[in-house]
Amino acid sequence: MEETLLHWLRNVKRSQKMNYDSALYYSRLNLFLGIPVAILATIIGTSVFATLESEVDTIWRIATGLLSILAAALSSLQTFLAFGDRAAKHRAAAAEYGIIKREIEQSLISLKVNANIGVDELLSPVRDKIDRLAREAPLPPKKIHERAETNMPPKPFSDYFLKKSKKT
Repeated sequence: MEETLLHWLRNVKRSQKMNYDSALYYSRLNLFLGIPVAILATIIGTSVFATLESEVDTIWRIATGLLSILAAALSSLQTFLAFGDRAAKHRAAAAEYGIIKREIEQSLISLKVNANIGVDELLSPVRDKIDRLAREAPLPPKKIHERAETNMPPKPFSDYFLKKSKKT
């Protein structure tokens, strides 16, 4: 039972890290698009008010129009890609994985204190939460998943049993 919990703990830690990294990634992309939109909108608004009282060259009108189109395109892209929403979903998933991680850690302590705890009593609630979150959590971008695989490769479940048998 301890081996199962250790295996789950490792996977939950990886998933938590991937989701926090994904949240940061999408937050940065949201800023990358959002800041230029805000700046362009400010420039356009200022330009329009500046031209109300005076005659402006055609080149400035064309430039203002092009900037308006660019701001609208970036704003539409930002809305369509929903980087802010994606970041929030990954942040929430990471927090959920953190809750499960602490529950597993608590279960490991409970197991050390009381070795007579039933398997179903200890494992089933944790497994149900992991399964639910695995279904509901957003997938991380490929590069974040690959980096997690490199930094903390999945450990075959059998390794926990082999490690324990080598000790004895």
